[in-house]
Amino acid sequence: MKRNLGNGRNIKFWEDNWHESGPWNLKFPRLYALETNHTCLVADRYSQGHWSWQWRRNPRGGEEGSQLAALMDILSHLSLNSNPDYWTWEADKSKKFTVQSARRIIDNRTLPSGLFPTRWCKYVPSKINIFAWRLLLNRLPTRINIVERGIDIPSILCSICNLHHEDVDHLFLHCEVASQIWQKVGNWLDHPFPTFSCVYDIWENLDEQPQTRNAKIIKEVIVLSTVWVIWNFRNNVIFNNSKFQRSNIFDSIVVNSFDFLSSRYKKSRIDWNMWLQSPLNSM
Repeated sequence: MKRNLGNGRNIKFWEDNWHESGPWNLKFPRLYALETNHTCLVADRYSQGHWSWQWRRNPRGGEEGSQLAALMDILSHLSLNSNPDYWTWEADKSKKFTVQSARRIIDNRTLPSGLFPTRWCKYVPSKINIFAWRLLLNRLPTRINIVERGIDIPSILCSICNLHHEDVDHLFLHCEVASQIWQKVGNWLDHPFPTFSCVYDIWENLDEQPQTRNAKIIKEVIVLSTVWVIWNFRNNVIFNNSKFQRSNIFDSIVVNSFDFLSSRYKKSRIDWNMWLQSPLNSM
């Protein structure tokens, strides 16, 4: 974020980043040390068309004189006006803040190169977007991840099939139950999914397929609903000793994805009967 000069009544002269040269307490440290009021506003240093100062003592020659000359040269090209000071977002060409540009900065600074970037689908609840983000970063508390954090648990086998180690790729893709669910979802979409080797492949498959915008929205909502329902089924098995039938997993995906999309997609009405038969043709 950058402060932009208007009337100077809301910008700290020395400490705010309001000029392309950066905060002036860093650029002109000798002058900053001489200033009697370090938090003074720009308007405090501008009076009747001229820049004025309140030094502890007058700047001397040498470095102090050089810094004052450089500062006055910059100020000679600046003037205040009657408009309020305002903020701009320097990370986007439009200078306006967007969640997308902020997310891009976070990705670039926190994710190692090559990792899948964060995604945000506005047609599902925020908690599911956050869940999917954690899934792609392998930050879900699967049994393998719990053990790798140094926590002792009775078993590291899959909570659903009890046959293989429970990591994200097994739980969401290779477990017999998950594999059958993806097959059912693909048949329902009339878009059979390929064999995924890791969870990243799910989203890469979404992006690589030639399709209309609406088709991509529908598929992404259904994919997010699928991984969400699988995770909740797994948790119910562990914590609630759930008797929830595996056959109901697919039904939950159909209902949840319809509810998510129909309540958030405002451009057209989604027909429930068509959703059951052919979701890609439902809107």
